[in-house]
Amino acid sequence: MRRRRRVAHRAVRAAGGRARAGRELRGPLPRAARTAADGGAPDALTGDPLDAPRAYELGLVSELVEPGEAQERALELAERVAARSPVAVTATLAALDAALHDADAQGWADTDAAVARVVDSEDRVEGVAAFFAKRPPVFPGR
Repeated sequence: MRRRRRVAHRAVRAAGGRARAGRELRGPLPRAARTAADGGAPDALTGDPLDAPRAYELGLVSELVEPGEAQERALELAERVAARSPVAVTATLAALDAALHDADAQGWADTDAAVARVVDSEDRVEGVAAFFAKRPPVFPGR
């Protein structure tokens, strides 16, 4: 599971029926519990649906919006990410993904590798040049 910005409208409810149905709890649950500020695993044990405000409290949802606004807000966020350096975004996502699977020391090593990749990229050079020229960057993706 990649750690991304997650937008949910306030009335959304996530199904939590695995525990009620006697099915194994697998998939994102262990990662969700690590992500959640106060641990989401106890919520999953009840098998009750998880509503958006509780998911927000646990850190599983980044932002709550009114019903009907989630897609628009998610697209706004996606456009902002798409305007950034592809090298930096990809390297950051790779570091975040690795950090979910590895011990803290490995996560920091991966972050250092991602930083090194970005620092040595043409995207970084373009980003700095665009900043000083007060123009939007045109990232080459290298």
